[in-house]
Amino acid sequence: MCRCGVILTELSPEDTLQTNLFTDEYYDDGKKGVMQALDRVTAEWGRDALKHAREGLHQGWRMRQNNRSPRYTTRWAEVPVVKG
Repeated sequence: MCRCGVILTELSPEDTLQTNLFTDEYYDDGKKGVMQALDRVTAEWGRDALKHAREGLHQGWRMRQNNRSPRYTTRWAEVPVVKG
């Protein structure tokens, strides 16, 4: 019996452009203009002047550590002690 497989790599939607940190390519002029406007607002009013809608207005989130693992390798107080 013979088996074979097909590997498909670097698949992406036709309207998507994956750039890297060092390229000046943009999706199109409209998106480039939006990014420039955001940069101007951020420069003038500060980093928190604009937020994406999905960020929400009031962040009531707090980290929960009830179920975290013990930190045996970084905290002396959490190293288990065996008394015999």
